[in-house]
Amino acid sequence: MSGSRRIWVAGLPAAILVLTIVFSGVAQAASYRFKVDLTVFQDTDWQEQVRHPAPGDAYCGERDVHYVYSGEGGGQLKAKIRGGRVTFKGTRRFLQSSELKVPGTVLTNSEPWSVAMAGVPDENCEVPPPPPFTNGGDGCNPLIRRPGTARSFLLVLKGRLQLTGGFYRRDKKACSDPSGYTGVLGFGGRPARRDVNDLITSKRVRSIELSASDSDTFTAKKLSSFGANSETIFGAGKGKARWSVKLTRLR
Repeated sequence: MSGSRRIWVAGLPAAILVLTIVFSGVAQAASYRFKVDLTVFQDTDWQEQVRHPAPGDAYCGERDVHYVYSGEGGGQLKAKIRGGRVTFKGTRRFLQSSELKVPGTVLTNSEPWSVAMAGVPDENCEVPPPPPFTNGGDGCNPLIRRPGTARSFLLVLKGRLQLTGGFYRRDKKACSDPSGYTGVLGFGGRPARRDVNDLITSKRVRSIELSASDSDTFTAKKLSSFGANSETIFGAGKGKARWSVKLTRLR
């Protein structure tokens, strides 16, 4: 899914910026260096319907005339690195790693929108043609894996390890994904251990291995719309994700 208005991928640079700001705030704290082996897998299949304009802004007043865009798609993200390097900084309560750039690929596809008018305009109401929100395009292909980089961070919040970050394609093209699974990292959840902060800060611990997995059933609330003046009114499908990490302390 790609188009002239891609709300699904626009937030990634902002997310990385926030993490960078957070990291700069702990720059003077104690640091802990590790070699990293990281594997990420995320898979999604989705269907959705989006109405435009959103309720309250429909054409023809109380007749609530609007357009309904229906589409479906899916995708898969894989990323893996062996022997990467990160430095954790922070306090026992909060630790964050430096950025880890992980090579990977995405496989993405979506069907073009089918568009239908809902509601019946009266004779005095002129309804404009549907805006050109589009799916498909050069960024989508169910048979070709597109290389890129998963710009990743590892966070430790209250003893729990969390993966976050975003995937950036080398060709800088996009295939819109309202579920986020092919563009945003972290859907695999958090490992069960609640003492990861102690493991990282204790020099007696030489190696840490953790993994997590999760799945989600999509609803309208869990799939993004086009953004302003639109609303997702139906969502279905499923996403699944898993990731694993091995941290080996460096002297």
